[in-house]
Amino acid sequence: MSSIQFRSRIKPAINYTPKLNDFGVCCSDDGTYSNKVFIECFNEGGHFLPIDPNTIPDNATPCPIIDSELGCCCSCAYVTPGELSSVPNYNDTGNPNYPYLASGVRSNVSRCECERKGGKWTAGACPDLTSDNWQNLCLRTIEGTNVDVRTPRRCCHLGYDSDTGWPVGLTCSDVCTAYDCSLLSTDAYPSIFGGVGEKCTDTSCAQHLTMSILATKTELYEGFDIGSCYTLEDNDGVLEYECALSPKALCDGYWVKELDQENPYCTSTHQPSDPVSLNGAYDVQRMSLASFNALGVTTGDEFQGGIYIGIFKPSPLNSRSSDVYGNLNFGEPKLGRFTADSIGGTDKQWALIVDETAYSVPFLLEKETDDYFNTSLWDGYYNTYGNNTTFLGIQTALTNTVRYRNRKGFIDYYLPSIYELYFYSAYLYNKGVTTRGNLISSSVYNSKYINPSTSKSKIYNSGHVYGQLINSEYAVNYKTALFNKRNKETVYFFRRIILT
Repeated sequence: MSSIQFRSRIKPAINYTPKLNDFGVCCSDDGTYSNKVFIECFNEGGHFLPIDPNTIPDNATPCPIIDSELGCCCSCAYVTPGELSSVPNYNDTGNPNYPYLASGVRSNVSRCECERKGGKWTAGACPDLTSDNWQNLCLRTIEGTNVDVRTPRRCCHLGYDSDTGWPVGLTCSDVCTAYDCSLLSTDAYPSIFGGVGEKCTDTSCAQHLTMSILATKTELYEGFDIGSCYTLEDNDGVLEYECALSPKALCDGYWVKELDQENPYCTSTHQPSDPVSLNGAYDVQRMSLASFNALGVTTGDEFQGGIYIGIFKPSPLNSRSSDVYGNLNFGEPKLGRFTADSIGGTDKQWALIVDETAYSVPFLLEKETDDYFNTSLWDGYYNTYGNNTTFLGIQTALTNTVRYRNRKGFIDYYLPSIYELYFYSAYLYNKGVTTRGNLISSSVYNSKYINPSTSKSKIYNSGHVYGQLINSEYAVNYKTALFNKRNKETVYFFRRIILT
């Protein structure tokens, strides 16, 4: 595939203005000449010669014989308007696909002008095209390929709605020359001119690859990272990801920077999978552990809606849990594994992703009823969405802001459990982070999980949720706390990918 770059990043130091305004001889395509300045001759498509017109003898022509000799020119440019898409594709057996096209030739054209239009020149006037003579007049070998010079080339460019003028996506137009294709360019998306004999097809401007080339050619976003912007769209009741090229700041979805040349824009290995509907509700994203490891994602990386902090394994479903940092009995936090005797889902491990956008909100608004929920200590997704049978999840103004709501390109964010919050604390602790605020979890306090020796004199059962004080102002940082549901505290939303 060939491409055309129409602009230069380097500004010339030479002032060409006097040269552009010089008078000379302008040879036209019919072999005649006139006196014009260079820029005027160029704009009219003539051939400029830097000759003083006053020095030309009478009855003499300064134009080269190749310019003056007139003949028959077969060219894409001379095809009857509206018939470009009907130009038959020549096949090497010498037989065109019928119906035969009878247009595309013009008499009294100079050889130079015919060459400029990418045509084939023949001496003499043009006869009527027939199935017997068209090959002699229009067939030409270009780059080792026999080509009917009337065949247009595809031009990939940004298309626009004829009524509103708004861009409607990548489109393909059949044009004759690179100049024709350049006229369809914009500053944001320069067009791409196809190779010899390449006409528009349904796949000729493949979205991901061509948009990659268009974006990398543009100077509009110079200095900005261009990447793939995945947005979740509702297509007749089915949620599917669509991708477009965008700077990160303009992406209203999940943005991925190009990782390598083997996976160009919109085919990134980090692209999300479409949500799957299961028993009337959308299931959480799933993939095999081997497939996830093959992605090469490491803790601390930006990945699918947040910061990846590791693989979380809860103790009830695994012989050994993940390391966490906290203390459910409100004592000094410790780094180690945990055992949690509580309800939850049936999944054994998941990649945990944290959206570190902080929100200062109450767990429960003043106008909301304080209902008690038997929640999980280790499964925040269960607390937020339920199991779709016996428990439908905590449904409050807070949780309903994320339950199946499209935010940042995903519909499965949730409020973490206390042990998932401890897992996040272990990540922060190992990084030396000491300040995140007073973070709340979705685990509602239940006295049966507390060590009998722990004082309960100031604890009110359903009115509190577990949380953690990740604030260096406190005597013991990362200390577990109970927060009144109606007090404003800090909320971080999590999401997860189940690993099988």
